[in-house]
Amino acid sequence: MKKENDSKSPDLNLLKQVLNMTFERNLLVLKEKFPQLYNRFYNYTPKEYALEMDPNGFINIAHKGGFMYHDDPKKLCNIQYVEYKVAPIKSVYSAKPIDPKEAPVHFEHLDFVNDLVLKADDLISKEASNKYDPPESFPVLLVLGTGLGYHLELLQKEDINHIHLYEPNNDLFYASLFIIDYGQLISTFEQPGKGISIEVGSSPDQFVENLHHLFSQIGQFRTGAMPVFCHYNDEVSDRALKQFFDSSTHFYAGFGFFEDEILSYNHTVQNLINKANLLPENFKMGDALDKPIFICGNGPSLDANIKFLKQAQDTCYIFCCGSAIYPLYKAGIVPDVHFEVERTEDVAGWIKLIDDPEFFKKVPIVAMNNVAPEVISLFSDAYLFLKPSDSGSDFLNSLDTKNYSGLMTLFGSNPLVGNGGLAFSTKVGFKNIHLVGLDVGYRDVKYHHSKDSAYYTEFDGKFATDRIGVKEVPANFGGTVFTETVYDHSRHVLEWVLRRPEYRNLNCFNCSDGAKIEGSIPKRTEEIDLTKLSKKVNFNLLLSQNAINNDYDVKLINKTSIDNSKKLFLEIDDIFHNKFKKTKPNLHQLINIFAAQQNRILTIIKHENKFVGRILLCSLNHMHVIVIGKLYTMKTKSSRDEYMKISLSMMVDYFKKMKKLYQAEVLNKLD
Repeated sequence: MKKENDSKSPDLNLLKQVLNMTFERNLLVLKEKFPQLYNRFYNYTPKEYALEMDPNGFINIAHKGGFMYHDDPKKLCNIQYVEYKVAPIKSVYSAKPIDPKEAPVHFEHLDFVNDLVLKADDLISKEASNKYDPPESFPVLLVLGTGLGYHLELLQKEDINHIHLYEPNNDLFYASLFIIDYGQLISTFEQPGKGISIEVGSSPDQFVENLHHLFSQIGQFRTGAMPVFCHYNDEVSDRALKQFFDSSTHFYAGFGFFEDEILSYNHTVQNLINKANLLPENFKMGDALDKPIFICGNGPSLDANIKFLKQAQDTCYIFCCGSAIYPLYKAGIVPDVHFEVERTEDVAGWIKLIDDPEFFKKVPIVAMNNVAPEVISLFSDAYLFLKPSDSGSDFLNSLDTKNYSGLMTLFGSNPLVGNGGLAFSTKVGFKNIHLVGLDVGYRDVKYHHSKDSAYYTEFDGKFATDRIGVKEVPANFGGTVFTETVYDHSRHVLEWVLRRPEYRNLNCFNCSDGAKIEGSIPKRTEEIDLTKLSKKVNFNLLLSQNAINNDYDVKLINKTSIDNSKKLFLEIDDIFHNKFKKTKPNLHQLINIFAAQQNRILTIIKHENKFVGRILLCSLNHMHVIVIGKLYTMKTKSSRDEYMKISLSMMVDYFKKMKKLYQAEVLNKLD
């Protein structure tokens, strides 16, 4: 736009007409494509920001502090676009080889992952001295901020598979509706193989949560390389960017894999046969809810609080999580319930350190459906809840909707047992929750668990302090603590649970000297008064009175497993056919291949067979994210082309092996 003193400056009335016409066209586009945004903005009144002509004669965004742009907004957007092209800010997944010693059992998937990573790393090492050749395509672009929106017009030129536009301020998005052509922007990204999503007015927390939901809908593989175009800086957008990168490990966690899902299926079926009780979805604790509960993890700060917990056990509920059972037992504490969420059989070895049958008669276990039957059998009373997005849960729900509908499904119940403890406690209605030993971090890398735990004796060396992703985060009682990938993931999930609107009235106190957990209140156990509390009721009795006795049918289990195998094998042959061994795609084509594979499997999950879709999606998510991350780490097109060809061929071979594994581990073991 010309400066105001230019003799050829357009008539302001004409300019207003053009702006209003642009706004009306954009409203019609929103009405058709994004009706929720249309309903919000068709009669909107700005609160803090508004369009005005600045002293230099440019359409600008005015606020109390002046104008948003200090110069020609179009020119500034052009400069910003060039800077983005040269060095985009991005989160890239950098997979590293997995030490087989860290796995409790041998999995073919781990061998595959290591091969996939090592082949990429070999190509990367050979190109170390090469000049960087930027990739020509990206699976996703995150745009933080609309402003006037001129940068959005420039970004349309890029080969981006999906663009997600996030504007935290309603006023700024409203201003952009007068300036740029959203119809053109949306139509550009509605072409085959592309997509667009727009998020306006949400908080940084919601932004990160919505990204998780978005990727679950459009393909988790896109998280392998997530460039970010940050248009402006202010407190909210800066916080959104910080939270995005702080949560990045969460995007890459919990994929699962084929063999792991088979394990879940096998354990779920055996737990059904062994008559473990099932918890109902609508289970509430009734009169017990006014009691304080202490969810105990095995973090270092458990030691400082163990004396208090022993004093509290007569009047407060003690919830034990995972390996915390051993130090609690050694201190003479009998938990009201023990939680487990890990499906591998080695968990039993940790619990068997307690050679006291009478102890296990007093303590019930609440566990995920896929926890190893050997673990469940150690306890006299066992109660199961369902893990979301799990093949065992999907299989159970598919057996008989009459008998198995309405079972408790706990969202936010992993990756660590403490997550399961909090998810259960909030679900059943407790309002006075204390976290003890849920450190999800440690101040001293040599003191990573309770000193009374088996990590320093029988299972010394099981916790590697040099794990991938070690970093420092704010501590609950000041300073910082060390954390690592799984702990960081656990922290984010704990925070996610505490943010749920349905739990806004609960009080969660963090008594752990570990990582700060947003949504909890730091509180030392010395501040807690136990003198006015009456004795508690028997927690196991409450569980047994509300539990569902399962009624399995072996014939139905066998028939469903056979039917699943037919569908599973058919889909593997169709999606991962041999022609991929000869495919030599470019980057744009590979992104479309991955998108098509994920879309097919998501369709299976939604409309055809959840169990089959889930078991395929887990491995596919993991391998796709690894491949995308490595491709966007490579410097040259030749390396990327070579790796794409290798990885597609490896995927075909992998799923052929998985067909044989399903035959051996499921079909050959049917009664």
